[in-house]
Amino acid sequence: MTRADTIFENLEKFIKHISRLRKKRRGSVVEIRKIRGPRKSPNHISRQSILEKTDGRCHVCGGLIAPDDKWQADHIFAYAHGGNDSLANYLAAHTYCNNYRRSFSAEEFQWVLKLGVWFRTQIEKKNHLALELADKFMKHEIRRDSRRRK
Repeated sequence: MTRADTIFENLEKFIKHISRLRKKRRGSVVEIRKIRGPRKSPNHISRQSILEKTDGRCHVCGGLIAPDDKWQADHIFAYAHGGNDSLANYLAAHTYCNNYRRSFSAEEFQWVLKLGVWFRTQIEKKNHLALELADKFMKHEIRRDSRRRK
């Protein structure tokens, strides 16, 4: 059961909760890798079937996956949480979308979305704290991109 609709009494309880979710996810990923080994990549024919299931669209953002786009076969039920490598457990996703989705649990992903939407709204309202964080985020993205392109 997810609790992304939980209202926390204070910031400290919220921080503890999301930290606990992260710790649980990280532990799960490590344990699953020890037990099950690396994931298996679907072959070319399987990838075509996976892409057809979403009518050539990313299941995360809904955007079109063009024929020359790089995309990934995303586990619906994360491999890191016990999901399998069967065709039924894959959907097409842009590489970018899948990388940001990571192996979040359903609740953790809902919190990421909820925070992101709220933060975006605060930026549009020109909230000074949100603008400060947005500036730091843009600088972070520039640094990250410069490391990646080398």
